[in-house]
Amino acid sequence: LWLEAGEAIHAVEKDYGLAKNLGVRYLTGDNVEKAEFYFKEALEIAPGNPEKAEVLILQGSIASRKGAKGEARELFRQAAATDPNNKEAYEKIGDLYFNSFNDCKKMENQADDRAVYLIAYDYYAKAGASQKMGASKSNFPSKEDIFLVNYSQGQSIRVGCWIGESTTVR
Repeated sequence: LWLEAGEAIHAVEKDYGLAKNLGVRYLTGDNVEKAEFYFKEALEIAPGNPEKAEVLILQGSIASRKGAKGEARELFRQAAATDPNNKEAYEKIGDLYFNSFNDCKKMENQADDRAVYLIAYDYYAKAGASQKMGASKSNFPSKEDIFLVNYSQGQSIRVGCWIGESTTVR
């Protein structure tokens, strides 16, 4: 009933808060199509950059849920650019990278396979997410893994797969 009333009110008088909340409620109920519709509406009428960033993060979460990691990352980056004070966008990118180990591992060497945790750590540090930084750090490549591929501490390495960014060996 609340959703029906909210939709009726929003149809007559567009409201950012209502559109965002409708999107959240539909997302919670796994109606992704309606959630996307209301998030798009909310983004168009958002009163300021913090609100736009909030909606971009919600849209990125939908893309991530669908498995579109590159699209999700781009939406999170847009959120970070829109509102530099919103650190959640960096944490979400860190989550994407942290959860990409199985997608990105090549099983050739642990140093390269575990580089996803190094770059996830970088984004968690930007977000100030200390617990997640700790989780990433516990999955860093070991000294032996780094030695076996002739990497050295402080060296820049490229993380492949869909990530395509560089990080530092530590």
